[in-house]
Amino acid sequence: MIYTSLLITHVTSGGLALAAGSTSAIFKKGSKGHSVAGKFFGIFMSITGITAIALSMVKTNSFLFGIGLFTIYLISSGWIWIKKTPFQKKTRIVKVIGLAGLASAAFMITAGFLIERAGIILFIFAGVLIILASVDVFKKVKPIDAPRMHGGRMGGAFIAAVTAFLVTNVHSLPMLLIWIGPTVIGSPLIAIGIRKYYQGIGLKKKRT
Repeated sequence: MIYTSLLITHVTSGGLALAAGSTSAIFKKGSKGHSVAGKFFGIFMSITGITAIALSMVKTNSFLFGIGLFTIYLISSGWIWIKKTPFQKKTRIVKVIGLAGLASAAFMITAGFLIERAGIILFIFAGVLIILASVDVFKKVKPIDAPRMHGGRMGGAFIAAVTAFLVTNVHSLPMLLIWIGPTVIGSPLIAIGIRKYYQGIGLKKKRT
């Protein structure tokens, strides 16, 4: 009963997160529509990550536990960068999140050695997590970098939502392709979107 309730909540929140994330992506970055849809996306993805961890504990599943940790890291790090918090305090919080991310990556690598077929997926996601979390912990970030940090991590969370949808509904393609494909395609698109955002800021500054 508990597992079924968690599973229904997990699937529902995942679907709502995908819808909210898609809506947020349509709106111009920095607009009210983007902000409102993005907040709903963050909430639903947080629920999705938390229920993934809960499901993996009710029925032991190291793979799902690792994916849940990965999701929570992306949302936590992405959300804090856009919050109206004093920048120095924000960077301190981010370092803590980054350390938690590195610990999560260590778990994913360890679990990967114990899971025969899905281990490679955990290794790849752990590598991505190490890169992002290391930036949180070690890189000196300026206030102008906050939108880039936010966009990269929330974009990564959206890729996670798309990946979960494909894994659940597409069965005609190799599983590794389904798991990795959205990251390979989505990452450059996120980078392009972030670049356009900063170019827009530059144009506005020149006009004013």
